[in-house]
Amino acid sequence: SGRALWRAVSHSGLFFVYMACLSFSIMTVLAIFFMKGLCAVTGAQPAWFFSTYTATIILVRLFGSHRLDTLPRYRITTLCCAVLTCCMLGLAWGPLWAFIPLTCVYGLGLGLLYPLLAAAVYDRSTPTTRSINSNVMMATFDSSAMLGPLLGGLVIHAGYGYRGVFTATAVSVFVCGCCMLIDRVRMLRRGRANPR
Repeated sequence: SGRALWRAVSHSGLFFVYMACLSFSIMTVLAIFFMKGLCAVTGAQPAWFFSTYTATIILVRLFGSHRLDTLPRYRITTLCCAVLTCCMLGLAWGPLWAFIPLTCVYGLGLGLLYPLLAAAVYDRSTPTTRSINSNVMMATFDSSAMLGPLLGGLVIHAGYGYRGVFTATAVSVFVCGCCMLIDRVRMLRRGRANPR
């Protein structure tokens, strides 16, 4: 029910994690929807972007999935967000020769960041709330499919062009990292206030 969903958002302590998921997903939607337009401006090949980052994600999942659970979640998540912020700015404003290397870095960041965000939701949920919390997380990804193109369209309509859209992707993933930092600080304060 809507009430159960609202309770999951407001009482689970995962609000900032959900906001991180939303902003991360907006970044990916913007990149998918507007890459062809950016490539028309920069001279890069959009097919290389999609094939390269997809292959990189597959390699990360094949060779790194067994190590993801051992990584320090908050540290790697914020590091990935910082790297992806630079990566998106590089795709928008960097030289053409950097397109493929930056695309590989983008795929690496996606391959790490999505499972780490999902793991944060899973770890912080009880067995009874795990299902609804996971569904709220997926709802943030669904929402981004609507919000991302609207945001990109607004940026273009404002006259900032496709480079402006990819600057917005950098801001979006930067917000993701900030949300996870805020959540980390909240968890540390809660741990100090309620020591076991």
